[in-house]
Amino acid sequence: MARLSVEERLALHRAYWSGAPMQEPIVSYRIGDFFYTKYYNGLAKLRVKDTVVTADMVCVDDFIDDYERMFQECEEAEQTAFWTAEPCIAFPWMEAMMGCPIKGEESAFMALPTCEDPEELEDLVLDPKNPWYLKYMEFTKRLVELSQGRFPVSQSLLRGVSDVVGTKMGQGNFPYAVMDEPELMQKRFNQVAEALHKLTEEQYKLIPPFHGGYSSGLYSLWAPGKMVWYQEDLAAILSKNHYNQFLRATSKRICEGYDYTMVHLHPVSFHHLDDMLKVDEIKCFQINKDVSGPGVKDMLPQFKKVIEADKCLAILAELNEEEVALLMDELPHKRLFLHLAVPSVERAREINKVITKRWRNSHAIPAM
Repeated sequence: MARLSVEERLALHRAYWSGAPMQEPIVSYRIGDFFYTKYYNGLAKLRVKDTVVTADMVCVDDFIDDYERMFQECEEAEQTAFWTAEPCIAFPWMEAMMGCPIKGEESAFMALPTCEDPEELEDLVLDPKNPWYLKYMEFTKRLVELSQGRFPVSQSLLRGVSDVVGTKMGQGNFPYAVMDEPELMQKRFNQVAEALHKLTEEQYKLIPPFHGGYSSGLYSLWAPGKMVWYQEDLAAILSKNHYNQFLRATSKRICEGYDYTMVHLHPVSFHHLDDMLKVDEIKCFQINKDVSGPGVKDMLPQFKKVIEADKCLAILAELNEEEVALLMDELPHKRLFLHLAVPSVERAREINKVITKRWRNSHAIPAM
């Protein structure tokens, strides 16, 4: 059982989105590590080096025990977020739906390029008869059945327009195409944004509300209404001008019609942060503490910048006690969500105690 009641957890999430003072930050846990494929025993027969994986090779029922285990672990960890199920995050769903072959490796699944010349990029549209689209919806339906109202179901890791287009033509060719064929690339970016928007709409037709709201996949962040999240990892190799020229409009399109929106960001893309904060449609910034990237102390200015811009902040990280204490002491006591990787349920409970004690002792926050 969670240490907070359902109503207390819902109140904490509502405070988060509204910018009200929070009794404590919202926390969700990833029990294990950052390698998504390790979460699912159902992937064992597909996780073979150089195996070409097709949608018909994926059996949804092979994953059901994995989802039940992950749900129970996070409840035992007494997290304040609501664990959320999504179609297996190990697959590059959007790239597959856009026609990229999928190759299995021992620790990941890779989407392969289909061309090199931007002129060879075919139209990137969402085909409801695509086998990967059908498998994605099959996953969604089965997870709704499994949930029985116990946990929310949401979108998987769907990447972003730069990621999909860059994968289709090869990441080495991508930046040159942006400079040499801007009109064509803008057209393809727009097409992927439309496909992402359409896929989200179609999936929501299958997903019931959870306590009157919905949740993000992967991070398990609940909101009082429908929510969408996306990423633009390959924007890291684009200039600020290119973000404003190509990706500002597609960001708006992906978020269009949703009151609760989140974008995923790595530190290598911090040169875009100021421009992204100006996009009114983006309400939440999810920032990674990468294993090979800057530490928590180094990223404090960016964390504070997000909250001071009246945006919500979500941090994905593996933290020790000193890093937890630093965040609790230095960040404003509002709009903070932590998605933490821990090796065990016991470790999650230890982190819970540090977070709650440090946050409440550093500021007087009214009880919920």
